[in-house]
Amino acid sequence: MMESEGIAFCVIVRDVEHSEEIIAALMEAGASGVTIINSHGLSQATFHTHSAELSIASVMSSLFTSDKHESRVLVCLSKDEAQVKVFCERVAQASPNIDQRGSLIHFAIPVSHLRGLVG
Repeated sequence: MMESEGIAFCVIVRDVEHSEEIIAALMEAGASGVTIINSHGLSQATFHTHSAELSIASVMSSLFTSDKHESRVLVCLSKDEAQVKVFCERVAQASPNIDQRGSLIHFAIPVSHLRGLVG
Protein backbone atom coordinates (compact mmCIF):
# COMPACT_ATOMS: atom_id res chain seq x y z
CA MET A 1 0.00 0.00 0.00
CA MET A 2 1.33 3.41 -0.93
CA GLU A 3 1.63 6.29 1.49
CA SER A 4 -0.86 9.09 1.01
CA GLU A 5 -2.12 12.20 2.71
CA GLY A 6 -5.12 12.37 4.96
CA ILE A 7 -6.74 14.19 7.83
CA ALA A 8 -6.85 13.39 11.53
CA PHE A 9 -10.13 14.62 13.00
CA CYS A 10 -9.77 14.98 16.77
CA VAL A 11 -12.35 15.60 19.47
CA ILE A 12 -11.37 16.38 23.06
CA VAL A 13 -14.36 15.49 25.25
CA ARG A 14 -14.13 16.88 28.75
CA ASP A 15 -17.33 15.20 29.97
CA VAL A 16 -16.36 11.55 29.41
CA GLU A 17 -19.96 10.37 29.80
CA HIS A 18 -20.72 12.36 26.63
CA SER A 19 -18.15 10.34 24.63
CA GLU A 20 -20.59 7.65 23.53
CA GLU A 21 -22.86 10.17 21.80
CA ILE A 22 -19.91 11.68 19.94
CA ILE A 23 -18.59 8.25 18.91
CA ALA A 24 -22.05 7.26 17.63
CA ALA A 25 -22.27 10.52 15.65
CA LEU A 26 -18.85 9.89 14.06
CA MET A 27 -19.73 6.29 13.15
CA GLU A 28 -23.05 7.40 11.64
CA ALA A 29 -21.12 10.03 9.65
CA GLY A 30 -19.05 7.26 8.06
CA ALA A 31 -15.97 6.97 10.27
CA SER A 32 -14.31 3.62 9.66
CA GLY A 33 -13.20 3.62 13.29
CA VAL A 34 -12.50 5.83 16.28
CA THR A 35 -9.40 5.69 18.43
CA ILE A 36 -10.26 6.49 22.06
CA ILE A 37 -7.53 7.88 24.29
CA ASN A 38 -8.18 8.43 27.99
CA SER A 39 -6.46 11.64 28.97
CA HIS A 40 -6.02 14.17 31.73
CA GLY A 41 -6.01 17.91 31.25
CA LEU A 42 -4.14 20.61 33.08
CA SER A 43 -5.39 24.18 32.87
CA GLN A 44 -3.01 27.07 33.15
CA ALA A 45 -4.86 28.27 36.26
CA THR A 46 -4.47 24.90 37.98
CA PHE A 47 -0.81 24.73 37.07
CA HIS A 48 -0.06 28.21 38.41
CA THR A 49 -2.09 27.61 41.56
CA HIS A 50 -0.18 24.47 42.48
CA SER A 51 3.23 25.00 40.91
CA ALA A 52 4.34 27.42 43.64
CA GLU A 53 3.75 24.82 46.34
CA LEU A 54 4.48 21.63 44.40
CA SER A 55 6.99 20.43 41.88
CA ILE A 56 5.79 19.75 38.33
CA ALA A 57 6.20 16.04 39.09
CA SER A 58 3.78 16.37 42.00
CA VAL A 59 1.28 18.31 39.88
CA MET A 60 1.42 15.65 37.15
CA SER A 61 1.22 12.82 39.67
CA SER A 62 -1.92 14.30 41.25
CA LEU A 63 -3.51 14.59 37.80
CA PHE A 64 -3.00 10.91 37.04
CA THR A 65 -4.43 9.78 40.37
CA SER A 66 -7.48 12.06 40.23
CA ASP A 67 -10.68 11.81 38.18
CA LYS A 68 -11.13 15.57 38.39
CA HIS A 69 -9.45 16.37 35.07
CA GLU A 70 -10.24 13.21 33.13
CA SER A 71 -11.16 13.63 29.49
CA ARG A 72 -11.14 11.61 26.29
CA VAL A 73 -9.51 12.27 22.96
CA LEU A 74 -11.31 10.71 20.00
CA VAL A 75 -9.41 10.43 16.73
CA CYS A 76 -10.72 9.48 13.27
CA LEU A 77 -8.55 9.30 10.19
CA SER A 78 -9.91 10.09 6.76
CA LYS A 79 -8.61 10.69 3.28
CA ASP A 80 -11.67 12.74 2.38
CA GLU A 81 -11.96 16.40 3.38
CA ALA A 82 -15.70 16.40 2.66
CA GLN A 83 -16.14 13.56 5.16
CA VAL A 84 -14.25 15.55 7.80
CA LYS A 85 -16.67 18.45 7.27
CA VAL A 86 -19.52 16.01 7.94
CA PHE A 87 -17.71 14.88 11.11
CA CYS A 88 -17.61 18.53 12.23
CA GLU A 89 -21.32 19.01 11.58
CA ARG A 90 -22.33 15.78 13.34
CA VAL A 91 -20.21 16.50 16.40
CA ALA A 92 -21.76 19.97 16.63
CA GLN A 93 -25.27 18.47 16.36
CA ALA A 94 -24.50 15.86 19.02
CA SER A 95 -23.05 18.52 21.34
CA PRO A 96 -25.58 21.26 22.00
CA ASN A 97 -23.13 22.87 24.47
CA ILE A 98 -20.21 22.88 22.04
CA ASP A 99 -19.67 26.63 22.38
CA GLN A 100 -19.69 26.46 26.18
CA ARG A 101 -16.17 26.83 27.52
CA GLY A 102 -14.72 23.50 28.55
CA SER A 103 -17.43 21.37 26.92
CA LEU A 104 -15.41 19.90 24.08
CA ILE A 105 -13.04 20.90 21.34
CA HIS A 106 -12.75 19.46 17.85
CA PHE A 107 -10.21 20.14 15.16
CA ALA A 108 -8.61 18.60 12.09
CA ILE A 109 -4.93 18.16 11.36
CA PRO A 110 -3.42 17.36 7.96
CA VAL A 111 -1.52 14.09 8.00
CA SER A 112 1.27 13.16 5.62
CA HIS A 113 2.71 9.69 5.07
CA LEU A 114 -0.60 8.01 5.97
CA ARG A 115 -0.39 4.29 5.54
CA GLY A 116 -2.62 1.41 6.60
CA LEU A 117 -5.95 3.24 6.45
CA VAL A 118 -8.53 1.03 4.79
CA GLY A 119 -11.49 2.64 3.05
